Amino acid sequence: MSKATSAQARINSNIIESLGTTVTHYTYVSQTLDKWGDATITYGSTGGLSMPESIKCVPYSYIFKKTDFQAFGDVQKGDLLMVFKDSQTLSEKDKIDYNSKTYYVRQIENFPLQDINLVKVVMLVEKL
Repeated sequence: MSKATSAQARINSNIIESLGTTVTHYTYVSQTLDKWGDATITYGSTGGLSMPESIKCVPYSYIFKKTDFQAFGDVQKGDLLMVFKDSQTLSEKDKIDYNSKTYYVRQIENFPLQDINLVKVVMLVEKL
C-alpha cells in the first residue's frame, strides 16, 4: 500500500504539478428547461468553492480527424483525454476550458494500483 501511495505522490508532484497545464474548471450546478424544452445550464459555486477554479492536469490523446478505439471508450474527433489528481473533485457535465476551447466532462475513470487510485482519467467532449 505504501508503494502505491508513494507512486501517487510522485505522479502528483513530478508529473501533474511540474509538467501539467492549467485549465479552468466550472462545476455543474443545475439545469432548467423553458416551455420549449431548451435547457439552461448553471455553473457556479458548490460546497463552498468559488468558481471557476484553475487546476492542473495532463492532457493527452487529442483526436483531430478520426475515431480512436481505446479500452477507455471510443474517442471521437474533438474529444480529449486528461489526467487529474485523484483528489480533484470532478463530475460528469462539468465544464473545462483548455486551449481557448470549451469541453464537457463525459466520463471519469479511476486508475487504481494496490487499492489506491493513482489518478483520474477524464474523457472530455468538445463544445461545438
